[in-house]
Amino acid sequence: MRFENHVALVTGAASGIGRAATSTYGRLDILCNNAGIMDLMTPAADVPLALWDRVLAVNLTGPFLACRRAIPLMLQQGGGSIVNTASEAGLRGGAAGTPFTVSKHGVVGLTRVSPFTMGTRAFGVMPSVRARSKRRSGLEVDRRTRQGS
Repeated sequence: MRFENHVALVTGAASGIGRAATSTYGRLDILCNNAGIMDLMTPAADVPLALWDRVLAVNLTGPFLACRRAIPLMLQQGGGSIVNTASEAGLRGGAAGTPFTVSKHGVVGLTRVSPFTMGTRAFGVMPSVRARSKRRSGLEVDRRTRQGS
């Protein structure tokens, strides 16, 4: 098996990273930064500063801190891989509100710069929401409700 004798850490935050993996298993081979919270599709003009700070702290600062802690451990043992969960919002506008979109653009940047400045392999995962049919999306229900009233 390819992952035999490898340690993977999937995290939503950076506290205790490395210590937990290395004290238990003696190494850290794969870091999966899977943190992410939404922003209620808030446009820039309506974003409270507290929402901005929270979304960027979880979605961007958390993965950065996890990378900053994990990379020295990986380099010490000869390498490792980082998987960052971004979003289609990290590639285009209109997929989410302002704070989420900005934070996921940052995760894409962190992923792209990691191999050059941090000496590790980095991969980005870009989940997206598939468009549902009109019947299942609730749009048909809204139209029928308005026509019937």
